[in-house]
Amino acid sequence: MTILLPTVLFLSWLAFVLVPAVKLAIEDEINEIPEQQRRGTSIMPVFPILPLILWGIAWLLNRMIASWTTWCILIGHLLLLAASAIILARDTLRLREIARKKVKSDGKDR
Repeated sequence: MTILLPTVLFLSWLAFVLVPAVKLAIEDEINEIPEQQRRGTSIMPVFPILPLILWGIAWLLNRMIASWTTWCILIGHLLLLAASAIILARDTLRLREIARKKVKSDGKDR
């Protein structure tokens, strides 16, 4: 469990902060915003501060209460990782489909 918890915390929060970026990319693609004017998101302060805080909380709870608290935090973050990965996959496929339709319509206009 030594390396598993920080790895899962890192990956789950990284995926979590990427979800809004893909959502904005979809909106920009639909609204045909030029590349230079597209919006973005910031990963700070959520990442890397929040995972470190939660890792510390898990460590303290493990020492003070019981070892099952670490498992609860791990399972919660695995669920967050799974949900974020599903949303990222769905939105990425949607973004590719929008871009593909745009390329096809650009070819027909000429």
